[in-house]
Amino acid sequence: MAKSLDELKVLQERSLNENIVNILGIDKNEFRKRFTDETDVKKRTRYILDISKIAEDKIVEERNKNGENWKQDFYNKMVTVQNLKIRFGTLTFRILDNLDKYKLLIEK
Repeated sequence: MAKSLDELKVLQERSLNENIVNILGIDKNEFRKRFTDETDVKKRTRYILDISKIAEDKIVEERNKNGENWKQDFYNKMVTVQNLKIRFGTLTFRILDNLDKYKLLIEK
């Protein structure tokens, strides 16, 4: 399971770099500070809205540059992120299942 977690961490970092940093041009340290590590819900929500506006502008730019085919690249990136989320959810479920088994062993 540790190997799977390490693999997901690498994939998540690659996705973060590709999507947030390279495509949207957002500084990774700022993203971590204002999204990942932020505990104030209002500040985090405001930052999400800021990123949404950047993404919206990027979509308009790509649509103007590549009329018919702009969706495919974005679709592929979204599928990659969705698969990452599914794999993480599956791994989390397996961890919870194992914790339940350990709990039963401890109770015995």
